[in-house]
Amino acid sequence: MSVGTPSWSEATIRPDAQTPGTVLHDLEPSLNEKTKGILQTQVTTTFAGEMVEHHLDLIAPRLEYRITLLAARHTKDLVYPVIIQSRGFLPIDTRTRVVPLSLSAAKLASIMQKLAEKGIGGLDADEQEAASEDEFRRLVQQVLDSPYTISLTHSLIARSNEKSGNGAPQGNPQ
Repeated sequence: MSVGTPSWSEATIRPDAQTPGTVLHDLEPSLNEKTKGILQTQVTTTFAGEMVEHHLDLIAPRLEYRITLLAARHTKDLVYPVIIQSRGFLPIDTRTRVVPLSLSAAKLASIMQKLAEKGIGGLDADEQEAASEDEFRRLVQQVLDSPYTISLTHSLIARSNEKSGNGAPQGNPQ
């Protein structure tokens, strides 16, 4: 059986490919529009030697609150593969830090340290790797749709509405 001449597939060649930083920057206006300014996002980029790191931060201006939803890091010369880190990748029980009473703080710290050192495939539990722009976009969407991000955005919107007088009476959260 003869094999045809190898060729580049559409999956490997994309003349319109974008960097992770550009993909994240394209997200910035959409949350502001969807929430009528209650929540915003901002991308910041830092450089350290050969590494580049982009942070997608969620901002609640009325609350003066800011949190990083995800960080994406890659080398300066090769933007893919890119490592994405987010609490949105963690199982719910890990994010909420529910600890069985039978574990002491020292024992838990030891277990967490061992898991962090080992990771899965060399990555920590809150990290994923994308080899292409399509994979990167899929993972970013996974973070945006995660229970962690949904609960965070709903909480910040509710608290912001309360602070501006559009929600329940101010005071203790209800």
